[in-house]
Amino acid sequence: MTIESGPAKGERNYWLVVLTACLLFSGWFVRDGLSGYPNKCIDEARKNIVARMQDKPDRVNVEALIAKLGRTMDQADFDAAVNGVADPAAVRSKLGEPLHVRPVAPGETVEYFGSIYGMGGVAVRNGQVDATRLVSWKKWFKTREEVVGQLYFAVVPLVFALFPLWKIFKAVTLRVRVDENGIVYGGATIPMSEVVSVRDYHRKGVVDMYYRAGGQERKLRFDNQKVARFDEVVKAICTIKRLPNPIEEYYAAKQREEADDDQDASGDAEPRDNST
Repeated sequence: MTIESGPAKGERNYWLVVLTACLLFSGWFVRDGLSGYPNKCIDEARKNIVARMQDKPDRVNVEALIAKLGRTMDQADFDAAVNGVADPAAVRSKLGEPLHVRPVAPGETVEYFGSIYGMGGVAVRNGQVDATRLVSWKKWFKTREEVVGQLYFAVVPLVFALFPLWKIFKAVTLRVRVDENGIVYGGATIPMSEVVSVRDYHRKGVVDMYYRAGGQERKLRFDNQKVARFDEVVKAICTIKRLPNPIEEYYAAKQREEADDDQDASGDAEPRDNST
């Protein structure tokens, strides 16, 4: 007697769901890092620029300003460029040309520098930076670190995805063979002479085969979610070893219980009164 079986679909499908969930989580982080958060930053920048500049005498073209917002400058860059610096040219050499220059008084302007992450201003009076009138950095929505961090977070689900990917590989490559010589399960061979018993069947479709190896009794679990011809494999092992089949015993016991319940139910019924 020889029985050969490939993999069942249950195990593969389960881990496919887990793998898909990991990939979706990773994609979610990537989307936030590449477009979700940056787009939200731009939306918040537009609202804040309108609120802070549109009511000033030098009305600005907000969309033109938005178009000039870069994706690199953050508060740390701005602070490092303006702290202790007196020459406006030195500020521009580090931050680039200002997004907008607003005159506030004769000989005095405010130069605004920023990106999609926020904006700050430098007051320039008589050709020198006025450190007492710096416009502090205003964050729009998320910092650069928070936006870039989403891309790093995307790696975490991908690392977790390696486990279900490995499980899927194991599931789809599983092969089982049973004959008089022994059992081959996933590449491991167990001599039939070392098989001790097959027992502990569970109605969910698992049964354990106990065998000797290295002077100890070990267990191999058969699962109908992993082995396509689960019932036939178990029956073949029990037939060759002349062992009780726990699957057949389980259903035979269940049928007896149902029969007993039916008999008890019929016995409890009240007899019909025909004396009229």
